[in-house]
Amino acid sequence: MKRSNAIITTIAVIIALFVINFMAARHPLRLDLTENRIYTLSDSTKKILKGLHDVVTIRIYFTESLPPSLQMLRRSVEDIIAEFKSVAGKNIQVEFINPSRSLMEEQSVMMMGIPPLTLNVVERDKQEVAKIYLGMAVLYGDTQQIIPVVKRPESLEYELAEAIIKVSSEQLPGLAWWKTGSEDVGEQDSFNFIKHALSGRYRLDEIAADDVSGLFPDTHAALILTSSNAMPEAELMAIDQYLMNGGRVIALLDRYAITPSMTAVVLRSNVLDAFAHYGARVSEALVLDQSNAVASFSGGPVTYHLPYAFWPDIRNSYMNSASPLVSDLETVVLPWTSPLVLADKDNGGLEEDVLATSSPFSTLKTGESIQIDPQGAGESLASSERKQSVMIAMLSGPFDSYFAGEKRSKDPLFKTQSGPLAKIFIVGSARWAGDSFLQNFPANAALFENAVDSFAMGDFLIGIRSRESSSKPLEIISDASRLAVKYINLAFGPVIIAMIGILVFMRRRSRKNMLKFKYGKI
Repeated sequence: MKRSNAIITTIAVIIALFVINFMAARHPLRLDLTENRIYTLSDSTKKILKGLHDVVTIRIYFTESLPPSLQMLRRSVEDIIAEFKSVAGKNIQVEFINPSRSLMEEQSVMMMGIPPLTLNVVERDKQEVAKIYLGMAVLYGDTQQIIPVVKRPESLEYELAEAIIKVSSEQLPGLAWWKTGSEDVGEQDSFNFIKHALSGRYRLDEIAADDVSGLFPDTHAALILTSSNAMPEAELMAIDQYLMNGGRVIALLDRYAITPSMTAVVLRSNVLDAFAHYGARVSEALVLDQSNAVASFSGGPVTYHLPYAFWPDIRNSYMNSASPLVSDLETVVLPWTSPLVLADKDNGGLEEDVLATSSPFSTLKTGESIQIDPQGAGESLASSERKQSVMIAMLSGPFDSYFAGEKRSKDPLFKTQSGPLAKIFIVGSARWAGDSFLQNFPANAALFENAVDSFAMGDFLIGIRSRESSSKPLEIISDASRLAVKYINLAFGPVIIAMIGILVFMRRRSRKNMLKFKYGKI
């Protein structure tokens, strides 16, 4: 009887395990415990995939026998692709191709723009050179986008989503980049890195000052302005009317020019006056912050790396958690930036969103000419009154034209006020997005691209890109809080030891009393 019961129990367990495995295979359940949930698709990606109207093919060109160090990367890629397919269903087709299986296949892959990688592999006590492929291609109809090398699973979702948007869009959105001359005093850097990043999903048109006839919101989803130098009235009017017709402007405006002698010289121009008229004045001051980045300074043959108060490091805790543009960013470093003063919110229905502020441990340095050497920066920060300032803002129309009233044009199509769709994203510095600065602070690019994507595509790609951030800066706290933490840590050890001693003493006394009660006093 016992034997038959054991057999029945064993068979029942086997059947239960089979049913559980069968149901798990048909209805898989995955738990993503990574910090940024990199294996769980964002809502933005799901919207993109559910909006597909035809089949997108993802071809994965991976060498079949990867070194052990890259096996985890392969599994991560397969997991993320499986997530894409589970959301898009039949509209995503996946093909795995091993380029190393034939010479013809290798040549075809290299012509597509997927290069072979050469790695030194140590296996079985021998060092060998291995040639592998880690590329992908996204195809839709007759168009394709190439991901030459899959480097990190954290960035793959964004790269695939960007590629799908590009191949499935009939026409790429246009961006207008206001081209300024090299003779401009305030222009001290190029923006090739950020332009290259945007060119992957936008048609980037540089608008020359002498040819503004094609500047319209219908053809350019956003206008990018990176110079605050004075313009001829006709050029500024073209920007003004672009905004009045519902255009969206990304304005990176420096109030100070930085000279080689480490002096900041104030700039005044009709461009700065125009944006002050629209509702965001770039103050004649520079922000110094105790929360700052490290800068490099040369002193003869020696290079010093010092905390530099004129390079405020804006942390996530001082960003607007309700705005997708900045809510998921960890940090943005703004060099030699000026604070913004926003107009009264009751000014004609103008909407203002403060996206980021300096920390409560910041201050301002004003003047026509400001010495910005690191020693003076530290002294100014220590001796000045603390004042939190607006650093990044978004304004939504209606805006009043800068050329209304006496300056009004005689053109019958001239508009004196914009509608509510017109927007301005403004920062009191342009250098934070320049090439030389992005080399040291690449996380800044996420803010710039978020602003562009928000104007041109909505919030599709913003939520994906922000999850790539790996910078986790420590929070700045007050001196009183720092001392409190210090003394609590010093007291914590002795207090714990004392508590353990008290517990041991009480336990022994209790045991002694119990023995007295049981056996009587000895």
